[in-house]
Amino acid sequence: MTKQLIISVSDIPIGAKKRFEVGGNNVTVYHLQDGWFALDDTCTHKGASLSEGQIIDGEMIECPWHGARFDIKTGEVKSLPAVHGLKTYQVVIEGEEVSVEIDDDCCKDKETPDGCCGGQCGCDL
Repeated sequence: MTKQLIISVSDIPIGAKKRFEVGGNNVTVYHLQDGWFALDDTCTHKGASLSEGQIIDGEMIECPWHGARFDIKTGEVKSLPAVHGLKTYQVVIEGEEVSVEIDDDCCKDKETPDGCCGGQCGCDL
């Protein structure tokens, strides 16, 4: 099942981020110089809220607990201690409206969770 988050472009200034809860999922929306991006908010290492972390070099989010870094555009791990990437979400801009599609099913039916949620959806990672 897919849920949708809809916000205004004025809700998040360039260079900022904001966490939202949508259908039981915590998602952080980022407004960077080169666009809008959305990722799971929970660090795949020990579960910290990435919305409390720092944006590094305008392209990575750093976990506030242990310093793991993730690429904001792709969810890819950029530094340890995390080893699993973050789930990304489709962001669409229409006029002054930003919408994010949240898929509740994640990777529960996949046999290999590589590049997915890092176990956050309840899959057997």
